[in-house]
Order: sequence, then C-alpha cells, then structure tokens
Amino acid sequence: MKYKNLEKAKAIIADNEGNNQLCLTFALEQEGWEVSQVQEGQETIEKVLEWRPDLLILDYHMLELTKVDISQLLPLHGIKPAVLLISSDSDLEKIASCFAIAYYLYKPFDIAEFLKTINSAYENYLNWRRYSQAVCQ
Repeated sequence: MKYKNLEKAKAIIADNEGNNQLCLTFALEQEGWEVSQVQEGQETIEKVLEWRPDLLILDYHMLELTKVDISQLLPLHGIKPAVLLISSDSDLEKIASCFAIAYYLYKPFDIAEFLKTINSAYENYLNWRRYSQAVCQ
C-alpha cells in the first residue's frame, strides 16, 4: 500500500546486517517511504530522537536497547512510532510481548509478508495519531 496522498512516511531500519538493510530499504522506498539506516543501539536512539520516524524496524539481536529505551524514553520525548521487531530468535513472540511490541517477523521472511506487516503497523499508528489528536484538542 503506497501512501502517496500523505506526507512521505519515515522509517528507520536498525539492523547490523547490511544486505538485510539494503533489501528492506529498497522495498520501503518502492512503497514511498523515506528511509534511514542505523547499526547500533545508541545510534538508533539518537536517530529516532532527531528524525522522529513513523516506523522503527528493530533487529533484536544487534541492539543494546532495553525495554526502558523503547517503552519509556521515546514517549518521554513525544515519540511513539510503529515498531516492527525482527529476529531469527525462536522466542521472538515472547520477546516482542515483553517489549509490548505488537508487530514482529521471524527472519528470514519474504518481502510480501514484510510489506503486509508494516502496512498493518503503519495503519494502526495512523489511527492512534488521529485518535490522540482528536482527544487532545
């Protein structure tokens, strides 16, 4: 699903696998996203705070991020992007649940599955933003 009628959505891919970053970046850019790539946990936090993305794709195994970073630090700065956790870890569902992340994919995954998941996460994010704006007015 392309979001051509909206301001270009921004995504950050936090993954230390260069080939995976390139593939996901290409897929997202084809869908109309503006994409930035990071490779370390601290770099991820800095980029999120600076860039304020709509979508954050996190590779669980490369990050030094903690639950506090994701669930507390970002909202403190008014940042609550859609988050997609990716990993080859067999406990990914449990890990995602511990981080209160609703969207996750086991590596390897196909691009069609990836796009379907990010579109769902982004639609949910947009609905949350609309609701938040309506309630806060």
